[in-house]
Amino acid sequence: MIWSRLIVVLLLLGLAFIPATIAKKKGRRFWLWYTYGLCILVVAIPHALLIGKTKEQKDREAGKAG
Repeated sequence: MIWSRLIVVLLLLGLAFIPATIAKKKGRRFWLWYTYGLCILVVAIPHALLIGKTKEQKDREAGKAG
């Protein structure tokens, strides 16, 4: 019983990295999105996929390309 709860908690801790990593690549704050993913993972993943890049991230990418 306690092992199954531990596995669920560890799984959620790991899965919360998905929206955080996606958002970080788009110029957002990793730990804010990690916390968001921990709280409501099923909302955070599609939200991270749908948000646009920040202006700063676009500028950085434009600077690397040109």
